[in-house]
Amino acid sequence: MNKIDLINSIKKNFQSVQEMKIENAQAFAVSIRSSLEFAVKLFWQEKLGQIPAWTSANGRSDFNLNEALRDSRFSDYFERWTITYMHLIRQDCNDIIHGHKNLTVGTAKELIENLEKCLNAMEKLLGYSLIAPVAPIKEVPPIPKTTPKTNLTPTPPAIPISKPALKPTVKEPPKAKPTKTASNEPKKVEPPTKSRMILLEQTKRVVLRFMQIYPDCGVKGQGLAQTAIFDACGFNWGRYADAPESDQEYWFLACLKDLEKDKVIGQDKTTKKWRLTVAGAEAKVDISEFAGLKVREVGEKIRKQSRGYVYEYMKSKVECSRNGTGLYYSELFLRCGFNWGDYVGAESFRQQYWFMALLRSLEKDGWAQCDPTGKRWKLL
Repeated sequence: MNKIDLINSIKKNFQSVQEMKIENAQAFAVSIRSSLEFAVKLFWQEKLGQIPAWTSANGRSDFNLNEALRDSRFSDYFERWTITYMHLIRQDCNDIIHGHKNLTVGTAKELIENLEKCLNAMEKLLGYSLIAPVAPIKEVPPIPKTTPKTNLTPTPPAIPISKPALKPTVKEPPKAKPTKTASNEPKKVEPPTKSRMILLEQTKRVVLRFMQIYPDCGVKGQGLAQTAIFDACGFNWGRYADAPESDQEYWFLACLKDLEKDKVIGQDKTTKKWRLTVAGAEAKVDISEFAGLKVREVGEKIRKQSRGYVYEYMKSKVECSRNGTGLYYSELFLRCGFNWGDYVGAESFRQQYWFMALLRSLEKDGWAQCDPTGKRWKLL
């Protein structure tokens, strides 16, 4: 297939899933998977010169979507979360096609949204459009002004969670360099002494809820790798030279081990993948303060809150003022309460990579600075 044929095939399949009824589960999954596969083939052809082929067990040489995604020549072009979404789309569609998983409205919406994110990432690298933007999918008609809202059933979010009023959350510091006016500073948060309980407990609840929702993490599921869970839950700060994404995972691994200590999840000794225990599958998880958000958006919100905690703590310390000597990042890590405790393979000193990425994000946005040694931090 040439470039035009591939682009037309991507558009045709992507358009069809937006018009298809979810009762046609297998056809829906085939179209989603096909749209992704044609896009991957196009990317290989445009960026790498050819569509690859792999020899199967029966000796036939053909394109293999799984191998194409795993190949470093392809995956190195993308952020890790993008590759994770591609794998999740492939796995979910295969499960639906082969009858191992049901297609719900929530799953259909999530597959379309994840596919759109992957295709958008390819568009940026290819330099041209593959699909038109997706119009929001509505599961109930618009609320008429004359109809009382209390008589209507609200549209469920992509990830089912309860929906009371949102609790106050900490606003992320704006990217512009702060000035010395009260209105431009981040809102005050609870004392740093409480941040450990709030942040770490929220993180555990979000991760457990994600695993309860995702089929592969079920008691009898095949499990999911920590990298996939880490990216899907939105706890990745992105790339920083002294805090690479792979090292940020130590902090998240400590979270998984903490949940394992609570006996709600376990790790397969052979595959190293994580899944729920019976107790974890039956546990009631309250993340109602994040009502209306998807799991990834919840993780991103927790990261924004964590920046607020660190900013407020540094603002309260003379050492961290503009003219102060600064505090070591390891000291800030412990004082602000981001330490899960020591676990084998996820010791406290390893967990600090995630916290260093947090500090680098504050530095990037013009709120903090590090001394030339890269160890002491203070506010701008």
